[in-house]
Amino acid sequence: MKIQIEATTKEVKTTQKGTGYTGIKVQGGDWVNVYGDHRGKKGQTIEITDPKSYAGTGDTKWASVITSPRPDPSPAPPLPPSATKDEAPDKLRGFERTLQQYMTTMDILALHIKKLEPDSPEARAALINNAMTLWTDGKII
Repeated sequence: MKIQIEATTKEVKTTQKGTGYTGIKVQGGDWVNVYGDHRGKKGQTIEITDPKSYAGTGDTKWASVITSPRPDPSPAPPLPPSATKDEAPDKLRGFERTLQQYMTTMDILALHIKKLEPDSPEARAALINNAMTLWTDGKII
């Protein structure tokens, strides 16, 4: 059933089970409690389930919003081709790196990291491993 929202309660209230709901005034002056926060929808038309009264609620009617089925999300973009056995080992994740580039980069990083961590070989190893991984992935140049 489609309804036009004429007014809503100022606050979202919660049921004893903790579910939030909004009181909505519909055409004709009737009020329906609709699960969810609908305070900003004054003047809009929404589709709800048939309002029902439950034991102990008196004349209060309860409903849920009917959501239209969402369209299927667009297909995911194809993944980049993975490395095959025929490729040279210096082609990692789509970035070509030669052994000489790898060694030069590691030497430069090691010099800088030794200045940062002169007393801790464990910290130097962790930093060089992380930096080389980032370099290999193309995240740093």
